Amino acid sequence: MMKLRSFLTSISLSFAVLPVFANDSQDLKVLTAKVLTATSAHYEASYGEQEVADNFRISVSTLDPRLRLAQCDDFLTFDIQEPAFGSGNITVKTRCLGAKPWSIYVPTRVDIFAKVQVASSSLAKGTILTAQHLQSKRINISSNAGSTVTDNKDLIGMELKRPVRTGETLRFTYVKKPNIIIKGQTVIMRVSSSRLSVQAPGIAMKDGRLGEQIKVRNEQSNRIITAMVVAPGEVSLIRR
Repeated sequence: MMKLRSFLTSISLSFAVLPVFANDSQDLKVLTAKVLTATSAHYEASYGEQEVADNFRISVSTLDPRLRLAQCDDFLTFDIQEPAFGSGNITVKTRCLGAKPWSIYVPTRVDIFAKVQVASSSLAKGTILTAQHLQSKRINISSNAGSTVTDNKDLIGMELKRPVRTGETLRFTYVKKPNIIIKGQTVIMRVSSSRLSVQAPGIAMKDGRLGEQIKVRNEQSNRIITAMVVAPGEVSLIRR
C-alpha cells in the first residue's frame, strides 16, 4: 500500500520540482497539519463548527518521508475534492504558488458519526413498523450517507420489503408504503366539491397504497374508474 501511495504521490506532481536541499524543503508534518486545518475549515463552512467538532473525524495520511518539495508555507492553496455525501476517502489538491511551484494530491479521510434507526429485534419481511421495532444507535455513516434513516417518524407505518436482523441499520430502500386497500375489497368512492360530497360503493381492481392511483369498479354502474387511495378502504375519484 505504501509503495502504491508513493507512486501515486510522485505522478501527481503537476510541475517539475527542482532539487531542493534539506534546509530549503517543505516540512511534510507542517504540510499535513495545514491540509488538516484547511479540510476542517471547509467542512465547518458547510456544516458548522460545533457539528464538525461533535460528529466529524478528519485525518490526513502520512506523506512519504522521501518526498522532497520546495518550502512553500505562505503560498499554499487547497482544493477539497469530496464525494457526493461529503465523507469517506477524499483527496486534497495542495498547490504551491511560490517561486518553485508544485502540486500534490494528499489522501484524507472524513468520517461522520450520527444517530440512525436500527431494528430493536429481528423482523420479518412484511412487518409494518412501529416505534417498538426501532431504536437509535450512533454509527459511522461515512459509507452509508444518504440511505440511513435518522428519524423514526420516517419509518413508522412503513412495510419492510426484506427481513432484518437485530441491530441492523434500517435504510429507506428496505421499506415501502403498505397496501391499505386489497384487490377485491369493497371501498367507498368519494367525489367532493365546494358545494357537495357524493359517495358510492366500489370494488378495488388491485392493491393500493396511500396516494397511489388504482382502478375501481363502480358497483352501481359497473363502470371502471381511476381513483386515488386516500385512506384505508377509501378512494377519491380523479376528475379528467
